[in-house]
Amino acid sequence: MAPKEGDAREAFARFQAILGKLGARARRVFELRYMEHKELVDVAAAMNVSLATAKRHLARVTSCVNVMAQNDPLLVDYMRKSPAKHENCTCFECVIAAGG
Repeated sequence: MAPKEGDAREAFARFQAILGKLGARARRVFELRYMEHKELVDVAAAMNVSLATAKRHLARVTSCVNVMAQNDPLLVDYMRKSPAKHENCTCFECVIAAGG
């Protein structure tokens, strides 16, 4: 069963609150990759860091956001009801639905 519209609004608000807990650089790396769908090389260039550093930062922030999202029952339920859009999708919904 798909999530209800009210659930989607509340899930979005809670997700925004999670992002608000991140530092500016961590939030920007996350946004570039998962919300703007930038390739890793483009994330690295935008952040003026090496590709390896961008990967490290992204791994850390993704883990952190995943833990916070998994600790929110509404987000867990919402993600369970929102199947991944397609294989190998890098949007945050699909990453969380796949378990990180």
